[in-house]
Amino acid sequence: MLTLDEFGDRVAESIITRELQDWVEEMSEEREWTGGIRNRFRSSLSTVFREGMRAGKITVNPARLIRRSKESLGRVRFLSQEEAKLRKAIAATLPGRFKDEGESAFAQPDVAPHTGMRKSQQFTATWDQMDLDKGYIYLSMTKNGTDRFVTLNGGAVAVLGRLRELHKRLGLPPESTLFHSTRSNGLMKNPRK
Repeated sequence: MLTLDEFGDRVAESIITRELQDWVEEMSEEREWTGGIRNRFRSSLSTVFREGMRAGKITVNPARLIRRSKESLGRVRFLSQEEAKLRKAIAATLPGRFKDEGESAFAQPDVAPHTGMRKSQQFTATWDQMDLDKGYIYLSMTKNGTDRFVTLNGGAVAVLGRLRELHKRLGLPPESTLFHSTRSNGLMKNPRK
């Protein structure tokens, strides 16, 4: 809708990069966009033009030449005091609440903030992808289609070490997932419960 308001009466071929650049900069200032939001908007514009090219409606993509903005490298996040209290409250209910899932159910919310892994990565990672001595988990074919290594800090190593011992006592194979359930064929898929 924003693009229609600005360029709706124009032929797409007549729109040049400088106009798009100025418009994105103006919108970015008005709306106080971060560099990341601005870059996502730029990518969306470029996709629209690219699809127009694929459909044979236009021959150029002026949005692809819009300068990218600098993005922060991410944020460092720690559990707040309230979140830490919630974790302690959950721990107090462990024997009754997690009787079906046991230690695995409680380990998952501890591993999540230590590793930053996506939920899908946590629930598909297996023990044969992990090296606790060297402190990493190898993830193959992540969301962006590449492999990557996740570095494990001391907190993650401690939790996963206890969990690995539990898996050994249960006689689970190395290709079993990190978080084991006594239900669902041994696979824990969702931490919501």
